[in-house]
Formats: sequence, structure tokens, C-alpha cells
Amino acid sequence: MNDEKKVFTLEYPIPLKDKRDGKITQVAVLNLSRIKAKHMRLVPKSMMSGETNQVSPSEIMPLIAGLADLPLKCIEELDMADLLKLAEVLGDIMGEFDTPKTGSKSSGSLPTS
Repeated sequence: MNDEKKVFTLEYPIPLKDKRDGKITQVAVLNLSRIKAKHMRLVPKSMMSGETNQVSPSEIMPLIAGLADLPLKCIEELDMADLLKLAEVLGDIMGEFDTPKTGSKSSGSLPTS
């Protein structure tokens, strides 16, 4: 099974508190998993309809948290510059495959790069 991750280097690292010992580490890289069915409930409706320019940055934070397997509280600490770049990356990914809403047939493969 191919479970490639897209690596996104943050310009401004974010803090992550370890649940076990309470230590805070700095996250400098997000490893975004491929979009899976479980992530689709986190995709903003406007993004599903292809209106990626109508999506506010705050609407994509749950999706980023799900893809990066990080708590939403951690993602909420993203610098706006990093959040806007991530929004662009996610918009490109969503635009590369057909969604069920369009009625188009998908090739059955999702982008990995």
C-alpha cells in the first residue's frame, strides 16, 4: 500500500505539547498524509465545489490537523504566512482530482506530490 506523505516545511515552527510529559517541542515540518475518505468530512464545502478562492484560512485548519495528524490546537498556532501557503497546496491537491459533487469520473488515483 502506498501511503506517501507530502512534506511541508514551516517557515515559522509551531509549539506542540506532549500529552504524556507536558514538554513542548517545536514542529518545523508537517507530514501531510494522502487525502482519505475519513478526511473528506473536514473539507470545507466551498472547496468541494471547486471554489478554492472562497475558502477562509480558518476553514481548512481542521483538514490540515487531520492530514498532519496533529491536534487542532497545534495547527491554530500556525503563522498566517504558513497557513496561506498550506491553503494553496491543499487547493492544488483538491483541484487535481474530481469530487463526487461534479458527477465526473475520477481516475481513481490521488496526487502524492
